[in-house]
Amino acid sequence: MSVEELLLEIQKSRIKPNNVSHFAFTATPKHNTMTLFGRLEDESLPPSKDNPPVSFDKYTQRQAIEEGFILDVLKNYLSYKTAYQIGDKFIKNNEKVDSKEAKRAIAEWKSLHATSITNKVKIIMEHFRKNVVGLLDGEAKAMVVTSRRNVAVKYKLAFDRYIEDNNLHGVKSLVAFSGKVLGKDCGKSDEFNIDPETEYTENNLNPGLGNQDLRHVFDKQEFKVMIVANKFQTGFNQPKLVAMYIDKKIGDVDAVQTLSRLNRTYPGKDTTFVLDFANDPKDILSAFQKYDEGAELEDVQDLDVVYDSKNVLDEMHIYNTQDLEKFKNVNALTLLKGKKDGQAKQEELHRKLYDATQRPTDLYNAKLKRLVEEIKSWDESIVKAEKSGDEKAKEVAEARREELSISLEELKGFCAHPLEIGIRMKYYHF
Repeated sequence: MSVEELLLEIQKSRIKPNNVSHFAFTATPKHNTMTLFGRLEDESLPPSKDNPPVSFDKYTQRQAIEEGFILDVLKNYLSYKTAYQIGDKFIKNNEKVDSKEAKRAIAEWKSLHATSITNKVKIIMEHFRKNVVGLLDGEAKAMVVTSRRNVAVKYKLAFDRYIEDNNLHGVKSLVAFSGKVLGKDCGKSDEFNIDPETEYTENNLNPGLGNQDLRHVFDKQEFKVMIVANKFQTGFNQPKLVAMYIDKKIGDVDAVQTLSRLNRTYPGKDTTFVLDFANDPKDILSAFQKYDEGAELEDVQDLDVVYDSKNVLDEMHIYNTQDLEKFKNVNALTLLKGKKDGQAKQEELHRKLYDATQRPTDLYNAKLKRLVEEIKSWDESIVKAEKSGDEKAKEVAEARREELSISLEELKGFCAHPLEIGIRMKYYHF
């Protein structure tokens, strides 16, 4: 039998049998599903806490993340309490911030205290405008998860007021919930001008949309934020969703399913943001670890890590102030321009970026080449000393080679520090 014939027989043997069916379930199966379809770990014993039904096979969340089919939504998860503590420590202890204006801005942010819906909306929109709205060529979207329908009504009114007060063009909000909410059920609130006798619905809070499916409306360019109350937290597929702001206690499977609205991939989408006003990060992590063994939340690092990395980079003397200014000016243009500006303009911007970084790149490569050549030269000196039996010369050559090897590793580490800074930057987005 030839190789081709053997492969053909193997292929035939893999044809789906007529008497076998395959069923694939959600990544977050509930207890009833496992009880009905799972296999007991020990089939000779009855089901129990120590002998639960388990999956026949798994395609885990961690595997899907590692293979690039979904994103890790915990990567940029941060509780508001943690962000607040960072701001507090930053003001009290950070002498590196010399600008009074910078300290005043952080103090103003801290003073919001995220206790009222109006303040939370301001925090959300400030973060969204500075960190999210420009992503995916301006198509990035956010979801606000609220605890109840009457809270969603207040959020919608607060968002609309913020958008109007700040004269934001091309930014609209949607609210999604089922049924009706009476104004009197929203509590006393002079700031929202809620009429206690008015019935609030999706239709009158999203004027001009009629009976359109909100899932399709949200896909339009101008609708950036969707406020939800027990709707679209599960089963909702919007790959342009990049940020989520949570103002609701969630746990176990609900936490996983809610945050997983963010995990869909989309061209250019390589990050997500979660700001949680209501939950303990330990509870969120515990919920994910039931379905994703590799789930983890990063601990808050020393706030000076960015400055420390900057100092290491500066000491390499690869770039100077003029290089930084040149790159900053060109990079600002790339942020303002998108793919929609055309291929020619994109190529022009890329050429400018390469030009802005050419001098530091040439200097880095020159230093790298020189160190490699010097190490090679001392390697030859070590071999020569060994052949001649000159232990003193060998000792000197080995010592010099060790010094150069350390310098080479430090130079290679120059490329690692920006990646480290990127990992830590989420703590500064707020």
